Amino acid sequence: MLPTLRALSEKTEMRLSEVRERVADAEELSPQDRQERVPSGRQAKFENRISWALTHMRRAGLVQRVHRGVYSVTEHGRELLDDGCSRVDMRVLRQHPSYAEWQSAPRPPQPMATPEEALEQAAQDLAGAVEAELLKRVKDADPEFLEQVAVDLLIAMGYGGSDSSMGRATRRSADGGIDGVIKEDQLGLDEVYVQAKRYATGNSVGESELRNVAGHRARPRAYSLQPPRSRERQMNT
Repeated sequence: MLPTLRALSEKTEMRLSEVRERVADAEELSPQDRQERVPSGRQAKFENRISWALTHMRRAGLVQRVHRGVYSVTEHGRELLDDGCSRVDMRVLRQHPSYAEWQSAPRPPQPMATPEEALEQAAQDLAGAVEAELLKRVKDADPEFLEQVAVDLLIAMGYGGSDSSMGRATRRSADGGIDGVIKEDQLGLDEVYVQAKRYATGNSVGESELRNVAGHRARPRAYSLQPPRSRERQMNT
């Protein structure tokens, strides 16, 4: 709110677009900062925050809307800046009777977050609950199910050209892990070998486990370059 109030004080009246530009320049926001979107994607987060800052400061009588999209600083707003305030937040705004009256007026509870952020937080909470339930079910499932889930997940990520027929679970779970093979080409010349283990919560896969898996899968295969036995006898004659 303070950068917005300072920007408005530089002119008698200022369009909202100019307020945004001045605040962004004063705060040295990068192009990425300016383009970051709110969770819904409908508006830039920076623009959203400027709008909320103007709304709250209007209620406190620090700024006023001259007409649509044009704002100015009030006498109270300039007095606040002249006093050398280092921050404008809800605590400062509540010291103004008009803002305190607005806050106490009967209406639905006003969250500290913007509406878009509140919706995003609700979505994140729901997703977190679903993730926790899904993880619990996978951990509680039998090894064969866990084995197939690992292969299906990698296929969904793009391995094997996202073709379910290119991956298979090996159905061997005696080592306490899960194994699968995914073909990267139709001839099966390039294969991805998958091995994972069901670890307890809080545990992670260390370097030694990775080296063991890599070493096991990297063992060279033996190929015979000798011709068939019948052809060998023919060549000798």
